[in-house]
Amino acid sequence: MLYEALTAAVVVVSLALAKDVAKLIRNAIRPYFSPLRIVPGPKSTHWLWGNMREILKADPSEMHDRWEQEYGPVLKYKILMGVNRLSVTDVRALGYIFAHNMDFEKPGQIRQSLADILGEGLLVVEGEVHKQQVHIAPSPAFGTSQIRALIGTFFDKSIQMRDIWLHKLRLNEFEVKSGTVHTGQIEAVMWLNRMTLDIIGLAGFGYDLGALDGSSKSGGELNQAIRILLRTMRPNLVDIIQSLLPATRVFPSARLREIREARKTLERVGKQFLEERKAAVRTSTAMGSEGKVDRKLFQDKDLLTLLVRANMANDLPENSRMTDDEVLAQIPTFLLAGHETTSTAVAWVIYALSLHPSVQDKLRAELLACKEGGRPSMEVLGGLPYLDAVVRETMRLYSPTSNTLRVATKDIVIPTEKQWVDTNGVQRNGIQQLSYRVSKGDSIFIPILSINRSRDIWGEDAHEFKPERWLSELPSAATSLPGIWGNILSFLGGNRACIGWRFAVFEMKTIVYTLVRTFRFELAVKPEEIQMKSMAVTRPHLRAKVEAGPQLPVWVTAVVDEAS
Repeated sequence: MLYEALTAAVVVVSLALAKDVAKLIRNAIRPYFSPLRIVPGPKSTHWLWGNMREILKADPSEMHDRWEQEYGPVLKYKILMGVNRLSVTDVRALGYIFAHNMDFEKPGQIRQSLADILGEGLLVVEGEVHKQQVHIAPSPAFGTSQIRALIGTFFDKSIQMRDIWLHKLRLNEFEVKSGTVHTGQIEAVMWLNRMTLDIIGLAGFGYDLGALDGSSKSGGELNQAIRILLRTMRPNLVDIIQSLLPATRVFPSARLREIREARKTLERVGKQFLEERKAAVRTSTAMGSEGKVDRKLFQDKDLLTLLVRANMANDLPENSRMTDDEVLAQIPTFLLAGHETTSTAVAWVIYALSLHPSVQDKLRAELLACKEGGRPSMEVLGGLPYLDAVVRETMRLYSPTSNTLRVATKDIVIPTEKQWVDTNGVQRNGIQQLSYRVSKGDSIFIPILSINRSRDIWGEDAHEFKPERWLSELPSAATSLPGIWGNILSFLGGNRACIGWRFAVFEMKTIVYTLVRTFRFELAVKPEEIQMKSMAVTRPHLRAKVEAGPQLPVWVTAVVDEAS
């Protein structure tokens, strides 16, 4: 029996490996027949790696910024095995891609990498499965009324962290800056990660994870697991081989084993959350007279309860319901996407304000002048113009999501706005010629940071941090960007846009409001020592210590003792 089982396993793996090799061969010859061969772009710098080593070595968007200036808003470059990849910053082309999400899906390799970390949740699945999950997922939970109900939670945890910092400053528990009073050094990324994990614990699952004060074992476990899943690591040869030949994943790399162990922690805690929420829904007043769930009656705030309730609702056809595994797959998505991106965005706000003290002072003056004091309502918070401008400008210039990838699911023509010159020297400027043909399987890169920082869109000061740009009329090119929020692409656009953008924006505003009212921020290292580094999320790192993970050391000085 054992021999037969081993033989069957070898056959299955061999067939899968043969399929992977055949796909590699097809990809290797694809450039010679692809319609992308006439699209301009940089020369490949390596027969195997294409242009990928340049991209990985540079800061996020650096190479794409440079190439856009040289080759225009649509260009191609080479990835592994010499395969062509289209890079698009043309506004009309972007609008078309976002509007036709069924024709442009995430590539299989990217989906596999995301699935390793998140499972088969909203950020991973495509097609009809995605439509089903979006239909059931608690979109109303991200609406205005739901966010209004969560503002108190955002403030509770922001104030808790503020008070911890004030207490430690008084007791000199932080490293003290020489010659100062009540100024200490904090590692901003770590503290913000803990706080936003607590926020998503309460808002997402109705559970205080206690990450800020270490009061919960689950909070510590989850924080550690998430840090492992999002660890910034340069892919080694084994990782690259397994990316190219998925069949070899039966022999997992050290990194893949580490990811799987961390996922076990998320799944174990997630199952606990799920069972508790299902039991709560069954025993709640939302049960109708026949023991069925009436979605109109149930009023709990946390996202998981809303998802469970929607999935159990009596008006949902049985074949449209998510399985427990599918519901469970949303939990890592809530945890990682719901807290890591926000904590990173706030870290970039602190970084930008530290570099621009006059902006920081102007923002603090607006916040201290707020008549509602330390806990304004959602309406007041949303009506503070300079706070809004600072948040928008940070998300434009330091978007936590620096890029996204798509692959064409069929042969298709992508219309463009601007004229271009092909590799044969032909000027493409007629109505029929203002387009690019792509074949099924062609890869399309959308450099979000490059688009958000494009001088053609935002003007010559596009790379400068200037919140004032949001207080006057925007350039016409910017108003044409197909983003879901703020005339930028940080939350993407179309049907695959981030459904939690409103949640993230108000969480950011709440945290910034609380911290900037109370503290003055100053970088504890030279600005050039901070590097943007992408691994799922674009976070600040110390250039000399990238392998140590994301860090942002800052000096904080208490300017208003709100805890007294």
